[in-house]
Amino acid sequence: MIDWKYFKNFDWLMLFIVLIVSIMGILLIYSACYRNSNAKLYLSQILWLGCGLILVFIIAAIDYHSLAFISLYFYLLTNLGLIYLLIFGRSIGGSKSWIKIAQFSLQPSEFAKIACILMLAYYFSELQEVSLNFRHLFVPSLIVGLPFILVLMQPDLGTALTFIPIFFGISFIAGVRWRTLLFLLIILLIIFSIGWFFFFKDYQRARLLSFFHPSENLQKDSYQSIQSKIAVGSGGLWGKGFLLGSQSHLRFVPAQHTDFIFSLLAEEFGLAGSVIFLILYLSILLRSLGIATQASDRLGIFLVSGVISLLFFHLVINIGMIIGLMPIAGIPLPLISYGGSSLISFLIGIALVINVRMRRFFA
Repeated sequence: MIDWKYFKNFDWLMLFIVLIVSIMGILLIYSACYRNSNAKLYLSQILWLGCGLILVFIIAAIDYHSLAFISLYFYLLTNLGLIYLLIFGRSIGGSKSWIKIAQFSLQPSEFAKIACILMLAYYFSELQEVSLNFRHLFVPSLIVGLPFILVLMQPDLGTALTFIPIFFGISFIAGVRWRTLLFLLIILLIIFSIGWFFFFKDYQRARLLSFFHPSENLQKDSYQSIQSKIAVGSGGLWGKGFLLGSQSHLRFVPAQHTDFIFSLLAEEFGLAGSVIFLILYLSILLRSLGIATQASDRLGIFLVSGVISLLFFHLVINIGMIIGLMPIAGIPLPLISYGGSSLISFLIGIALVINVRMRRFFA
């Protein structure tokens, strides 16, 4: 299962870029928290990064075909974790999303995303047809639908939505016609409309409504969005400097070390720092895209496509909500936002991409 000879093709450049981005995240977490009771959170992020890097090498060493073959067990384990949360989980911040283990908290939904990527990639790679229709999407819909519903019941709408680009991204690359996917998207919009009236919580509806009418509720539902935009704008071209972000340090921006960490980056390092960050992330996405085109088989292509879809969705939605182009969705910025489960799951995704590149010359 493990053949160390493949490490001569290890993508050290990809790992270096990912490491730079992750270190940027640690510095921003330190800046966001060093004046309050969470001053030592950056140490936890360093620990998670270390564990994640170890996992990168372990996962890269195992042939991705073997990982896909046993993906069903990983998928079942993550979904059992989600079911456990619904039955025994404690509500934190209005959501049952974390399993407490000793001094650490684990978020099964983050790993369920990776499990879905592995499962979908394996399923589509086993199909022989080139052009796929609704019949071929029944099983993939079940694969994604189960964790989607379980996460939605926590309730965590933002995280639940991240399963959708995984489904559409891999399905499109697998050969599902765009008209079929468009029809499915329309069905999802209809389901969303029904959920708006019967299943959405009041605060979820308020967040979406405040996106369209931000000035009508400055002190409640629109507060986060307005303050984050002020922080981004106050950074100017070069920023206020490391540890000098007044909007964030004076606690005007909530969740500044998690979902809204990009506003701190823009305030302290300005447009220049934000552009550098985006270039680094674009490098990860473009390098992953290149690896997908060089993959030795369909399974490798589908795996990388799923990771790209997930990373791109997180990046666009998170930055979009910071600058007011998207509703507040509670979606973290990959490799940057504080959170062990999120960081490790994204590093696992990167490890899968590197894994595919290492074996691109072998069928």
